[in-house]
Amino acid sequence: MNVTHVGDTAIAWEDHGPVDAATVVLCHSLGYDHDMWRPQIEALAASYRVIAIDMRGHGSSDAPEGPYDMATLAGDVVTVADSAGVDSFAVCGLSIGGQIALWLGINAADRLWALAACNTAARIGTAEGWADRVAQVQTDGMQSLVDAARTRWWSPDFPQRNAGWAERGLACLATTSPVGYIGCCHALAASDLSGEVTGITTPTLVVGGSLDQSTSPAAAEWLHSHIPASRLTIIEGAAHISNLDKAERFTEALQRFLEDH
Repeated sequence: MNVTHVGDTAIAWEDHGPVDAATVVLCHSLGYDHDMWRPQIEALAASYRVIAIDMRGHGSSDAPEGPYDMATLAGDVVTVADSAGVDSFAVCGLSIGGQIALWLGINAADRLWALAACNTAARIGTAEGWADRVAQVQTDGMQSLVDAARTRWWSPDFPQRNAGWAERGLACLATTSPVGYIGCCHALAASDLSGEVTGITTPTLVVGGSLDQSTSPAAAEWLHSHIPASRLTIIEGAAHISNLDKAERFTEALQRFLEDH
């Protein structure tokens, strides 16, 4: 993996595809890492340069003491793009990664040629809910989150259809740095983009999952109705990690959108 330093914090990222092609940057969900994008990396790298980042506090990136905020997490993405020599990129993010993508659409539109906000919302959860999540991790550790993720991340039959991906995802969650996870929980608790997303002018794809319990289809529809000229795709039968749950449908929608822009 490549490493870019943001101050004293190392941000790890993978680089795939031709370096002179249009660039797509992938931002993963809370408690996962860049590997969640493997099906999309394999599909996109034939036509695009694909950069998949480990968010600070996750994967091979450093986990400095928090709290973090959305500006810092999005700033890491811009710094990685700079270090890769990329001036303009499409960003595709899921869950907290989707919030990062929205933040970039609001605050760094000059760097983007397209934006995909997947299984996310202008505000994810509540401050009280994230405070409860932080307390749970502090008291019981990351392993205590696994059972809830098993039912929240994927549709009921996913573990039978894709046992390997299910096991890898839950293992990734259980081994995520609690410091980094808590830092990102604080970022989500403080982030509400509801009043700003109407200013997004970058071509935008909003993706939701019909079974998503964390960021509902209604949240995706709200984003679509408030982001001018956005495109909405609700993936039937997909839960929160829709890019793995229904990988073929997700990838098809993302590729079609990128090709159009």
